[in-house]
Amino acid sequence: SSKNHVQPPGMALGETPKVLALSNGEGKPGRDAVVYVFMDEDGKLRDHGKFVDLRARGQDLRYAAPSGRDNHKFTDLVWRLKPDVIGMSGYTIETQRLFKDIKEIIDTKDNEEIERRKLEGIPDDDENRYDKPEVVMVNDEVARLYHTSERAQVQFPELPPLGRYCVALARYLRSPLLEYASLGKSITSITFDPNQDLLPRDKLERYLETAIVDMVNLVGVDLDEAITDQYVANLLP
Repeated sequence: SSKNHVQPPGMALGETPKVLALSNGEGKPGRDAVVYVFMDEDGKLRDHGKFVDLRARGQDLRYAAPSGRDNHKFTDLVWRLKPDVIGMSGYTIETQRLFKDIKEIIDTKDNEEIERRKLEGIPDDDENRYDKPEVVMVNDEVARLYHTSERAQVQFPELPPLGRYCVALARYLRSPLLEYASLGKSITSITFDPNQDLLPRDKLERYLETAIVDMVNLVGVDLDEAITDQYVANLLP
């Protein structure tokens, strides 16, 4: 369950990151917006919205298309919210294009900030300095199950399905174990081994549950947190 889990630079083992999760869904140009959610260090949804046009200029300025109209709006959001990591995923290969664009947009903004600090004489160890966040692709196998579920609609009625998909991406980056545990018996819908369909369903459920029990016992459960948060309470059984 640690697959694709990240520990952002500057964070200690066991700390949970602030996450900005993005997705362009099917990624059809001119039709599908880029939806985002921001989850703070306590796992609370603090912001959400969408961008219509995010696009990097590209390296060869003679032939490159112009920058996206929402690029500055996006970088202003990132530098205001200061996520520790930006997670992305989607349903098609178009997500790879967006992934590359997001990294270039972030790199460009970071270089501009470095130059601004130099011109203004701001020291590198300034306490208000914000280093660019890592941009990563997230395993979305749990998000695909979650975003159309009744549970997702009850928990986040204000979000569209793609927004709920992003919530699951952000949660996965914070704790893959919690995301798998929250699935209950639906976890058998995820392919962990190509031959798992040869097992009787009850036997597959039993062994997957045993694996989660082993991991929960290694990690432990914060009882105070579990009492007040149903999502964390999924680990108690």
